[in-house]
Amino acid sequence: MSALAQLGSAFISVCHPTSLLFMVAGVAIGIVFGSIPGLSASMAVALMLPLTFSMEASLGMNTLVAVYIGGKLQVPDAPGLGVHLNMKRVEEANRLYNSLPNHDRDDAKAMQYLIPNWVYDHKKPCLVR
Repeated sequence: MSALAQLGSAFISVCHPTSLLFMVAGVAIGIVFGSIPGLSASMAVALMLPLTFSMEASLGMNTLVAVYIGGKLQVPDAPGLGVHLNMKRVEEANRLYNSLPNHDRDDAKAMQYLIPNWVYDHKKPCLVR
């Protein structure tokens, strides 16, 4: 029974707002270290270690584990962060766009929706009329 009580106590300490804040910050720091060539998750933990000396033991360990996990996340190295376009769909959307009778931007219609009878005047700001 005492093991279950200790597990519950550990869960409560991990879910404390301060602990969650340090874990989010640790993951962000780990991602930064992991994305820089030549720096690793282990090096990030070693560099963060002195910052955790003044923390409680559980808070420091949570932070260091979060830094390590953030450093192990894989950041795509392909152009566009790994986003691949379906060029067939892009060409289809382009054909549809070009088939429209007027494919120039008409901001005057949107402004006339906000301000009736609005006309463009380069000397006045648009919403101060």
